[in-house]
Amino acid sequence: MALVLALSLLVRCGEVAQEAPSGAQPALERAPDEEAIPPTLLVGPIPTPRPLLPSPLPLPPELRDRLRRVTSIVDALQVVPELQFRYLVPELRALPSLGMTQIIYRLPEEAADNPYLALVLGLPLPTRFGERLPPGIVAVVSQFPRDAVGVLGPFIWVQDGTVSRQLYGVDVRTAYRALRYPDVLLAEIYIEAPVGYPGPGPYIPFHSWSRIRGFIGEDLARGDIPWGTLYLWTGPDGSWRLREYPDIPPQGDAARLLWNFNPRDPQLGLRGFGVPPLLQWAQDREQRKSLANQQRLQDNVGPAIIFRTDQTTGQTDILAVAAYLFLQNPQLLRDILYQTPLPDGSPPRPDDLLVGAGDLHYSSNGKMGLLLAAEQDGLPMDVETAAERPVDFLRVKNHIGFYLGLRRPAGSQ
Repeated sequence: MALVLALSLLVRCGEVAQEAPSGAQPALERAPDEEAIPPTLLVGPIPTPRPLLPSPLPLPPELRDRLRRVTSIVDALQVVPELQFRYLVPELRALPSLGMTQIIYRLPEEAADNPYLALVLGLPLPTRFGERLPPGIVAVVSQFPRDAVGVLGPFIWVQDGTVSRQLYGVDVRTAYRALRYPDVLLAEIYIEAPVGYPGPGPYIPFHSWSRIRGFIGEDLARGDIPWGTLYLWTGPDGSWRLREYPDIPPQGDAARLLWNFNPRDPQLGLRGFGVPPLLQWAQDREQRKSLANQQRLQDNVGPAIIFRTDQTTGQTDILAVAAYLFLQNPQLLRDILYQTPLPDGSPPRPDDLLVGAGDLHYSSNGKMGLLLAAEQDGLPMDVETAAERPVDFLRVKNHIGFYLGLRRPAGSQ
């Protein structure tokens, strides 16, 4: 797989080299920068060797000079749309103890340390728990081992012990154990707010278009769902991927995703990348707050978490991207989605890609340090030491979360 990944990246490098300005040299191979990302603690054998990555194309002199002259928000807003995928600096990060691989995209040197460019892209924005993308990193694509399990269920804020007590009357680890979430947590991802939230609303545990933990929403049960609606689906065996309605198996759980970045046009029959207009409006409103109050950045935006599934093979990975990337440079996000190899190393076919996200306004409530390349280990939840009590989540209005992690073998510590 590593060799295929290396070859696919080299092929793409050759493709963009054909588009280079006259006089530009083709990209050359280089070994990953070992100092750019803290080395992972090696536990057990490395599952795959680290392939070589193609070097980015050099910036055109005019763009390089413009980036160096950015000294204000206005300057940054004008030049950020000109950043292209071929200028990003790719790095490969292996996490052998978790069986994970991450493809990390850094801004070119001329842009990486500029505070105005970073703010326009939303790079400094933290989650409510202080997690954020490392400086200069605009996107991280995380690819997981085959034994990683995904579970949908009530969102319990693993980093805040008060919420589970308010909702269910138990501490967060007790709730986590009762809900059978993975033993080692790789990511807690926010998907959707309850019905009528915030404010009053009907007291049903989940939305009418979802199927969660035995609850089947009325709209889904009746088939009253628009064709092509994007869902995150988890199987009884822990498998997980994106699916489009009506391709929702009768087994497993399914939660609708609010945002679809690569829908199929019903008239043309082809997929096309696009940022939903309502998301553009919402993020523009949040960015105005960021730019107007630079000394006190709001923590309810943070990095955006996006799912990507190859519809044919089911291969699925997760992207963490700068909060305002799809607002200021949607073409760059499109190219990251379309040109990053799939987990098996093969190049994606855009017409086969399902790409979506949950409610990004609340995504900062989750646990995402590993997805941001800001951490290198999963979070052991020590469920064997938690109290064993049931959780009656059907009596309250629940936020929906996705819990991705690893199961420990029976009897292991």
